[in-house]
Amino acid sequence: MRWGSWKLKSKETEEVLRQAVHGRERTLGQDHEDTLRSKHWLGCVLYDQNKYSEAEEVFRQAVYGRERTLGQDHKDTLKSKYQLGYTLYEQKKYSEAEEVFRQAVHGRESTLGQDHKDTLKSKYRLGCTLYEQNKYSEAEEVFRQVVRGRERTFGQDYKDTLRSKHWLGYTLYDQKKYSEAEEVFRQVVHGRERTLGQDHEDTLWSKYWLGCTLYDQKKYSETEEVLRQAVHGRERTLGRDHEDTLAAVRLLQQLQLKSPHSYQQTLPRNIPWLAD
Repeated sequence: MRWGSWKLKSKETEEVLRQAVHGRERTLGQDHEDTLRSKHWLGCVLYDQNKYSEAEEVFRQAVYGRERTLGQDHKDTLKSKYQLGYTLYEQKKYSEAEEVFRQAVHGRESTLGQDHKDTLKSKYRLGCTLYEQNKYSEAEEVFRQVVRGRERTFGQDYKDTLRSKHWLGYTLYDQKKYSEAEEVFRQVVHGRERTLGQDHEDTLWSKYWLGCTLYDQKKYSETEEVLRQAVHGRERTLGRDHEDTLAAVRLLQQLQLKSPHSYQQTLPRNIPWLAD
């Protein structure tokens, strides 16, 4: 979330908003639109400080109040509902978050349309929530919808399109649909290389998962090439001892055990410690 200059003064802003909520509750009532607007923004500021439990309670109040006064499908109700789902997700309350995101998706589809950015944002979060509950088949279908919608609305190389596609790759991988996952991760790698550069952390993350997908298909020669790129990139940007660099190194070491002869012939000379 981006709250502009508020983020720099979150504690101060929290106090101001608490006073606004209390004052407006006394003078305008709990369900007045200005009271509920203040509650919504208080929830946002609490979320921004990682005070998820408090934010959850405030967002629930905003949702209930807006449902009573504006209706379930009003844009402000759905906005508070989306933020409530986000807050539940951050607390790993995935089942509750799923239900809230489903409501946000249905409401936004009916009022904004399937390809509106807010609808797709809600659907993306629903997909993430399903994935975290190991509901991979459902998550796959949701992510496919998000990818298609974002490609139509924003284009193939838009950052949110590529992020959705990366999660689709995760979902396919965890269902052992390695061939499909490979194709998706290749698209993400190529898109991120074009838009972010070869050494951006997101590009390298997708490249690592492409390597994992190739490895599980026993495409060892291609795996080595991709993982070497991931290791070199992470060394340059994150450092040799970073956990993500070491994760790529460990997979290369596993590859060495699978195919020691071919691997040793092409072992990168500038990473001698891989053979330690």
